[in-house]
Order: sequence, then structure tokens, then C-alpha cells
Amino acid sequence: MKKLILLTIVLTGIQYCTFAQFSISGKITDKKTGTVLSQANILIEDSYYATISNPKGEYKLTNLKPGKYSIKVSYLGYISITKTINLSKNSRMDFNMESTFILEDEVIIKALRVGERSAVTSTNIGKRELQEVNIGQDIPYLIENTPSVVVTSDAGAGVGYTGLRIRGTDITRINVTINGIPLNDPESNSVYWVDIPDLASSIEEMQIQRGVGTSTNGASAFGASINILTQKVNPEPYAEVNASYGSFNTNKTNLRFGTGLIKNKWAFDGRVSKIASDGYIDRACSDLKSFFISGSYYGKKSLLKINIFSGKEKTYQAWGGVPKDKLETDRTYNPYTYENEIDDYQQDHYHLIYSKEINKDLQLNTAAFYIKGNGYYEQYKKNSKFSNYGLDPIRIFDTLIVIGPDTTVYPDSLIKRTDLVRQKWLDNDFYGITYSLVYEKENLKAIIGGAWNKYDGDHFGKVIWARFMSNGEKDHEWYRNTGTKRDFNIFGKVEYQLTEKLNLYGDIQYRTINYSIKGLHDDLRDLTQEHNFNFINPKFGLFYDLNSKQNVYFSWAMANREPSRGNYRDADPDYLPKSEKLFDYELG
Repeated sequence: MKKLILLTIVLTGIQYCTFAQFSISGKITDKKTGTVLSQANILIEDSYYATISNPKGEYKLTNLKPGKYSIKVSYLGYISITKTINLSKNSRMDFNMESTFILEDEVIIKALRVGERSAVTSTNIGKRELQEVNIGQDIPYLIENTPSVVVTSDAGAGVGYTGLRIRGTDITRINVTINGIPLNDPESNSVYWVDIPDLASSIEEMQIQRGVGTSTNGASAFGASINILTQKVNPEPYAEVNASYGSFNTNKTNLRFGTGLIKNKWAFDGRVSKIASDGYIDRACSDLKSFFISGSYYGKKSLLKINIFSGKEKTYQAWGGVPKDKLETDRTYNPYTYENEIDDYQQDHYHLIYSKEINKDLQLNTAAFYIKGNGYYEQYKKNSKFSNYGLDPIRIFDTLIVIGPDTTVYPDSLIKRTDLVRQKWLDNDFYGITYSLVYEKENLKAIIGGAWNKYDGDHFGKVIWARFMSNGEKDHEWYRNTGTKRDFNIFGKVEYQLTEKLNLYGDIQYRTINYSIKGLHDDLRDLTQEHNFNFINPKFGLFYDLNSKQNVYFSWAMANREPSRGNYRDADPDYLPKSEKLFDYELG
């Protein structure tokens, strides 16, 4: 009988530990004023349990098994709090939060990011996650394990020219911003990650919004948006050296340093990096250098930040890929064999960012930026026509000339072709301003934002060497054209928590574009043309909490995208490229 009683007690204990579920609830308030804080983030560390406080500042985490939990609460402008609890019954845990003495860096991207209760399919990637995989490869390779991402590498090692697709959509239809400032090249709509090597070492966090996402600055988002926040203030001085080495002589070395907060007001941070790789593909080497410098002033209600960063890349071209018939016998095949078949480009970024807390409900964010790019790629072209480069054929009189083992030119004839080395140059300037006004109170969040920017890009080509130069001089320029693009947008967003479980979201953007090209293309065609576009991009959605672990959301969005420079450049003479339109339905 005693054994039966003991067995019953043991089974009851097992059943209790297995099936008992409890909750933690409480209220989030301002420590000084007692004001309730709605939309505070509450999460159980090292788990997927998370929620936000309602308009009354209240929260509740349910369906928790007995055990030890660390509860972390964070709220913009307040010091984060973590408390530990041994849960054995329904418990209450209140948090009195203390406001920080500085305006934190997260305010910079507040207008573009979405929260936990938004009807947008998104993934957040933090600094720690990036550091764990950051061995010198470009950003596409650091985020390749996030949903719907597929990456490529010309050189095969993830260093040099890399690309990514999200939901099958290429980078020309993915919007990328750094601190809310557009990164996509306005003419091609593309992002060349090789131009900003080791940027990941200066990133605090990123958010990937799949699908159209929310309104943002810069290129239209068809497949996704990638919002990047650069490193925020580190209160303590630091200095560190990082180095890594791997296959194909791939290596990265960088030095990171910072002053910490000086007099609780000033902070300076920096990084210098060098990355090199021989590449998996033959001759697909890369030599990359970059730096990042940031100076910040932190006031209690204002933030002024200057970021200057630059990348210099020199990569041997491997754009041709490996032909299908070579995959079985020569997987590292590279069709380019000329010793200086390289891409050489430098891009410099200058960002001036200012944020101001007008009052506890209203915040202003502004930024001015300038991006300078300059560089070329060099190619050896065999047996090219003089006429393709605006050069005259060479007439031969009374002389027999043999060129190569098979070709003979007889007296009084013409030489119409030559071997040559050419460079195609791009010299561009991209500058503008961004702005947003963010209002948050209880269950309402409203944003008005937008941007204006202008791009000037000079495209030109030089013949730097030829076996027969004809009537050309050294560095003979055979084409030049200029692309000019003006882009203006304004958007409004509203997020409203209708009930404790239901969140509504609305967003509309107006965008106008003027794009013109003047001059000759490399085939000597006149590219002169001008185009104007006016787009309206609406979005709406709803988010519903089924319980603390499950939710459901639905959204609908429309996006428009203008043709790229390449669409106009490569179009048939009688064809005018048209803009694209996307309707995006999300159920998650």
C-alpha cells in the first residue's frame, strides 16, 4: 500500500511538471512619473516568448511551464530591465523603467522599421548573429540562412562580386537603406556589395521585410526591403583586432576602436578593414579595403551623428560564369585570361543625421547624404573593328604586312580591325535629404516621411592601348553619356491598436521621378531621352493575437517600379520600356 501511495505521488508530480501551465503578468510604467508605457517590448530571454504592453501598460505571458525565466523589458528612450523569476504559480511582475540620459540610435530608423505586431513578413538580424558568421564575406552570404534568400558569388568564395535574391526577386527590386538613407544605385537600381566591403563589422542590426513591406526611401521594393542600422553608442572605450583565414587564401583583418561616451555627450568610433581572396574560380582574386568613422553628439532629447565610410575594390573579373560543358571537367574555368581584366572602383559615403524629441509623443528625424563613386573595368578585346570606336581604318600602300599566322594584308588595302585594351568608366554623384516625423501615443503610431535626391552619372569609355591606333591618341575616348535622375517621395503610415488583440495598419506613398540620358552609348548610338513617372503605392494590413504564442496577419500592398538604365540602353529602337506594377498579398 505504501508503494502504491508513493507511486501515486510520483506520477502526480510528473503530471504536474508536464502539464501545469502558469502566467506572468504586470504593468510597465515610467519610474519617475508613473506614466504607463504602451508598446513596450517584453520577452523571455533565450526563447520565442514575447509580447508588448497594451495601451494601459499591461502585459501577460501565458502557457508557461514551471521553471526559471529571465524577463527582459525594453522601451525606446529607457534603460532596459531584466528580472529573473522561479515560476511555480501565476505571478505578477511590474517594471518601473528609468529614462536614459541620451537619445538612443534606434530612433534613426524608427520610421522605416516594423514592430512585432505589424502585418509585414519580416526578420530581424542582430549584431551578435552577424559577428558569428562574419569572416569577410559580403553581406548576402551573412544573411543566406534567413527565409527565402538565395545568394551567388562570381568568384565562388563569397568575396568580390556577390548577389542575392529574396523570394526569387533580384537586387534591382530589393530596397536597401543604411540609417534610412538609400543605397541602391539610382540608374541600375542595384546594390554592389563589393563597393562597401566589411560593412557588416559596423552594423548594429538589420531588418529584412519580405514582399513590398512598408514605404521607404529610394528604390521600389518588389521582393523585399533591407533596413540597416549602423553601430550605436558603446558607453565604454574599446579597441579590438579581428583576423580570419580560410580556403582559397581568403583572409580578413580589421581594427575597431571607440572612445566610449565622453562626458556623457560625445562618442567617436572607427574601423579599418582589409579583405583579400584568390577566389574559387581561376584568377578571380579580390583586394578590398574600407574604413568607417562615426562621430556622435548625444543630448537628452537630440542626437547628431556624422558617418563617413568608404570602400575601395579591385577584383579580377569572373562575370562570364562557368559554361555548362565545363562543369564536369573544369569547374574553376574562367574565360578571361588578360592579366589586367579587373574591376577597379571606389565609393565614398558621407551621412549627416539629426534626431530631435520634440516632446514625449513626437520625434523628428532628418538626414543629408552625399555618395561619390568613381572607377572603371578594363578589358582586352581581340580583333575589334576600328569603326566601333570612332576610328578610321588604316590604308596600306606598297607594303606587304603579315598579321598573325593566317592573315595577310596586301598592298593598297585597308586594316579595319585591331586588338585593343579598353576601360569603361563610371563617375557619379548621388545626394539628397530624408526626413520623418513620428508620433506615438498610447495605441496610435503615425508617421509622415519622405526624401528628395538627385543622381548624376557620367559613363564614358577609353581605349588605353591598341596594336594599331589609327587616328586615335592614347586614352582615346570613344563614347560618353550622362544620366540624371531626380526622385521625390512622401509617405504616411498609421498603426492603430484597435483592441488588446487586434492591430490595424495603413500606409500610402507618393513618388515622382524624372530621368534623362544625354550622349552616345558604347555602340555609338545616341541615347538621348527623358522620362517622367508618378506613382501611388498604397498598403494596409491587420494583425491579430490568437494567444501569447500564436498570431495571424494579413496585408495587401501595391508597388510601382520605373525602368532601369539598362532597360532603356538595351531596348529595340522602336520599343519604349514601361514601368512595372506589383500587387502583393500576404497571409502569415
